Amino acid sequence: MSNNSYTEYTFCDLVQITSEAYCSILNHALLTEEEEVMGLLLGNEQQKQNKNIINIFSTICLTRKCKQKDRVEFDEIQIAEAVDVAENLKKENKIETNVIGWYHSHPRITIPPSNVDLETQKNQQYQGNFVGLIVSCFSSDSNNVNKINLVAFQTKKDNYSLVPHYINIEFVNEIEIFGNCWSNTSNNAITFSSILKNLLNEEEEQYQKENELIDDDDFINKILLLSNRQSLLCKIIQNVSTPYVNSLDSEIENLRNYLAYIREINNKMKDNIRNFEQFNKLGE
Repeated sequence: MSNNSYTEYTFCDLVQITSEAYCSILNHALLTEEEEVMGLLLGNEQQKQNKNIINIFSTICLTRKCKQKDRVEFDEIQIAEAVDVAENLKKENKIETNVIGWYHSHPRITIPPSNVDLETQKNQQYQGNFVGLIVSCFSSDSNNVNKINLVAFQTKKDNYSLVPHYINIEFVNEIEIFGNCWSNTSNNAITFSSILKNLLNEEEEQYQKENELIDDDDFINKILLLSNRQSLLCKIIQNVSTPYVNSLDSEIENLRNYLAYIREINNKMKDNIRNFEQFNKLGE
């Protein structure tokens, strides 16, 4: 990539992310403190008050191509599949939707992007407007309080080095982005089933690799490996289901409150109608 390409690239001024999309990212990041997780961001870009803004309103959970503590990888096949999902969202919500970025976690490490992160971001952003999000989690401050941090960045070149261009983040409601076209996209964010499916696939692939290294007549190690696999699967199901059960409980409570509010409005409207009818009768 030439220096001119870096100079000419228009960097983003602001990232707007819906609370639904952020919750999906956060739930995914908190599933494991041993390895980084990752996914793709769906949304669009807009020009507003001379600002180049990226809107994020949905996410896609990705299967990791390598399970290492300090890096994540994704390939063009996963990008192509995400493009299809974005196209379906575009038709469903009647609003421009593209693969607009990626996210990954930094468990137990500082939040700034690594050299690998900067290189990954650089390779994607020059195909269009593209942003990276990093969630730092499972880290404690001096008071032993767990801290979660979120940054948005793009990659720029400073002399001969790659450095992060940090971007301000603003949390918004879906209706602020969708306007009159709004419809709930939370079902298209990371859901219980999609997280579970990806994590189970990863563990199954790892199990098959390790199983092939054990001789067929080595029954003890075969059984030990199978037992460890079953234990991991149970742990995954527990880790995934707990936050979503809590989320569903919260959603049920919100719906109950909303229903009570609707009933209150309905009763007030009935009272107004009765008062209006009585007023008309007095006028007659």
